[in-house]
Amino acid sequence: MVPNKKKTDLLGVLDGKKIKKINPLVLTSIVGSLFTLVAVLMVLKVSADKRNELASVNSLSSQSAQVVQARENFLTTRKAYVEKLNRTDYSTNIRTNINSASGEGVQTGWRQLAGAKWSQDIKSDLSNLRNDPKHPLYRTGETPALEVLKLQTLGTLSEIAAGNTTFYVGYVKTDGTKVEQKLSTGAAAYLTLGKLEAIDLANTLESIPEVNFSLMLNDIGKVNESYVLALRGYLQAQGYKDPVDQLGDARKTADEIQLLQDLKNQKLRDIQQPSQPQGIQKFAPEPRPVIRRNQND
Repeated sequence: MVPNKKKTDLLGVLDGKKIKKINPLVLTSIVGSLFTLVAVLMVLKVSADKRNELASVNSLSSQSAQVVQARENFLTTRKAYVEKLNRTDYSTNIRTNINSASGEGVQTGWRQLAGAKWSQDIKSDLSNLRNDPKHPLYRTGETPALEVLKLQTLGTLSEIAAGNTTFYVGYVKTDGTKVEQKLSTGAAAYLTLGKLEAIDLANTLESIPEVNFSLMLNDIGKVNESYVLALRGYLQAQGYKDPVDQLGDARKTADEIQLLQDLKNQKLRDIQQPSQPQGIQKFAPEPRPVIRRNQND
């Protein structure tokens, strides 16, 4: 008779009604294999995680490199734009944006070039005042007159410093439309500083500057086109989409705004100058005959 054995014997396997005993060495081998398999799987998972992390880092590094390159390209293009806009020449010789040999534009700061042109207008206006017997500048020398104008301009700047915000600029467009725009204190200060520069140029320039504003406009258009393209590339490298698309449509948007403004101005002109109703015509009265009497009558 076979003695009873516990079914919970950890070294046995239930096989129907019989319990077969497993060799401890075999069991140890199986357990060891399981531990090895688990360890291998863990190593593979860690390795896969590291590969994914490395791929992510490489991707970020690649994106960062693209952003850095796009930024450098934009800054280089911007430097050329700002150089054309703000370049300051400290010489007292002629300032021109016209190359006398080729007729093409040369590297001259647009702001200072406009100031040089303004300086000639200032000298012309002061000349008229200096020859006006009724004006306090009558018979005043040009240099003292420019100093007086400088002090008046500083007075405008003192108004800005005092918090005055009622500055406006106005002009009449080529189509006859009157334009008036309120200036912020920053804009008023910028124009005032520009006038101070023009006064200095009026006092120091040794020759009359040659300024072609059409050529200047063409130069600005060429440099600005490269500027905008570089800026779009920089934004695109950072992952932006809407600003990139909107920059591409900037010209179209500006044209639409101008069209709306033109329609508004046309309506204002129609209101201010109402058309004559059809069927009603006004005629000038016929002149009456003049009867001259003979003085002898």
